[in-house]
Amino acid sequence: MTGPAFRFLHASDLRLDQPLSGLAELPDEWKNIVAEAPFAAAQRVFDAALRERVAFVLLSGNLLDTQACSPRAMQFLLEQFEKLEAQGMAIYWATGATDALHHWPAGVKLPGSVQVFPVSREEELTHIQGDEAIATIIGRSGPESAAGLAEDLRVDSGRLFSIVVAHGEVDAKKLGDRNVDYWALGGQPNRQNWNENRRIIHYPGAPQGRTAAQSGAHGCTLVHVSEDQPTRVQFVPAHGVRWQRDSVKVDEDASLADLQKAFGQRIEHLRGVAEDKPMLVTWQITTEGPGIAKRRHLLETELLPWLRQMFASGQKPIWSIEVELSSLVTPVAWKNEDSMLGEFLGAIDTLDDVGDLVWQWDEQMPERHRELVRPWLDPTPTMAERSPMAREAALLGARLLGAEDRVEAR
Repeated sequence: MTGPAFRFLHASDLRLDQPLSGLAELPDEWKNIVAEAPFAAAQRVFDAALRERVAFVLLSGNLLDTQACSPRAMQFLLEQFEKLEAQGMAIYWATGATDALHHWPAGVKLPGSVQVFPVSREEELTHIQGDEAIATIIGRSGPESAAGLAEDLRVDSGRLFSIVVAHGEVDAKKLGDRNVDYWALGGQPNRQNWNENRRIIHYPGAPQGRTAAQSGAHGCTLVHVSEDQPTRVQFVPAHGVRWQRDSVKVDEDASLADLQKAFGQRIEHLRGVAEDKPMLVTWQITTEGPGIAKRRHLLETELLPWLRQMFASGQKPIWSIEVELSSLVTPVAWKNEDSMLGEFLGAIDTLDDVGDLVWQWDEQMPERHRELVRPWLDPTPTMAERSPMAREAALLGARLLGAEDRVEAR
């Protein structure tokens, strides 16, 4: 790369108007927080661009659903574009699965600073800062544009800093020899980054997680480019609400007071990393013994209401979604029973012995909806992910098949 140092912002999957899901029994104040979270997160993305005075902004698709978005979402996006334009910042936008511009209202004009890449072919642009060219930006729109560019694109070496803006899944290992310094990709809800042969392949993830599966901090990416230093990516948090999964280990016979003390200590720790943002927490209690069935009623009727009452308000509120109880040990005696319980637990054990599961959910779904949900359902769970899922299924099934009776008879 030759040329001056500069910075740019990369974001994708704002998905304005797509609500958070998997929540119930929210009090009124939390309903408002959750409803506003996607817009609050998107606002922080554009505010970061203005605050950092970046050279330009890259948007890699799924900003909103142009077929079903609200007037508010469209107006919000236009206002943010106009603010960036007023500061001389260009926007390069490769649309994805939901924001195709052929559904954009003909009477609503985008600011002149917004460059939308075509779907049918890639387009190469040169970004000028002052009187000097600083970057070559190649883009293509469409839900699978990244895969197409990965196969076809060739970029000459020795040029300006080169960027590809596209959307969809791609094999990162295939991109290291394409002479592209930075692949600005979209279509994944969680942040992903690879560095292949000093080439960066990056998904910034959605600024706001939508489900408990998208836990942790979410945001956008500030990219630092310098002639004499490796390109550096910097995470910029933007989420309006943070999903979190956390665990508390207790003795099998812990009392309600013991549980409250353990959870209180853990919540103080979480509040220390919450960045003054509300948190939605799914808890898991782990125990060493088989008393799992006896404790569920206590969690549902006493511990969960207490957590919500004590910690759901204040400066760093935490809403407890649910409390799961997972024993680290399933009693051997249950598995050895000549009963439906024994057969069920034996079948669960076989999940650790099979290869990758084949999910066929997409065969029954219209093509357009597949693109909307695929990033949230793929990839197929790995063995490491499947094991705790199987254990939880075993414990729930054991309860339904009368495990409480075995606990009482121990």
